[in-house]
Amino acid sequence: GALLRLMARKPQQAATWAGWNGDWQAPPGGAAAGSATATHVFDVSGTRRLADVAAAKGVSVNSLLLAALGRAGAAQLQSGPALWMIPVNMRGPVNLARETANHTSYLQIATGAEATAQDVHHQIKSKLGNNEHWGAWLFTNCGRLVRLAGMKYLFNRELSRTGGRPWTGAFSNLGTWDNCGRWSV
Repeated sequence: GALLRLMARKPQQAATWAGWNGDWQAPPGGAAAGSATATHVFDVSGTRRLADVAAAKGVSVNSLLLAALGRAGAAQLQSGPALWMIPVNMRGPVNLARETANHTSYLQIATGAEATAQDVHHQIKSKLGNNEHWGAWLFTNCGRLVRLAGMKYLFNRELSRTGGRPWTGAFSNLGTWDNCGRWSV
């Protein structure tokens, strides 16, 4: 049922970043990697403060950070909803023979200039409760059934349904690392 709901949902074209150029083509021979990357590593005390703020609001640190990213990025986006792909760890419920096989799924979470941590947290909990991560996992792992031609069809179908923009971006909070005390966001 979750897969059918995913396939039947009304497609949305995600907001574009202000500097996005849909006509861009890689030069012959390929393009060099860009440098448009931003990272921040929180120290132990900063991590504790984030965890305390999240706990006081009754949300996860992930929800707190994604809502903040949504608010911070809203001014840099053009028309459309800010739709973020957030990975879901499927290890445990999914046990594949190869450790390097795909053990992840995703959820589509909307943010915006007014997004609160509670809004984001509610979306995540609702979508997990509705098994949307299972539908996405089945969709991304259906290659054994539909083969390469079927995967190409499904991929192109999803791109055309979203005007080539299924996501504004991807968000992943790596969480705590044992004996490290730092988070990378």
